[in-house]
Amino acid sequence: MLEDKHVQHQTLVDAILARDAEQASALMREHLLTPIPIIQQAMAGKLSPQAG
Repeated sequence: MLEDKHVQHQTLVDAILARDAEQASALMREHLLTPIPIIQQAMAGKLSPQAG
């Protein structure tokens, strides 16, 4: 999972450095929205401690 996050961050940085605002915006949106269901489950007490 940590490697996946590294790849996500590197891809985002690459888009920013390439001045590809559309791609960077899409990647950032995906990056920020991905954990929302996990957070909601955790707040509802439905997520086991090992899942995160």
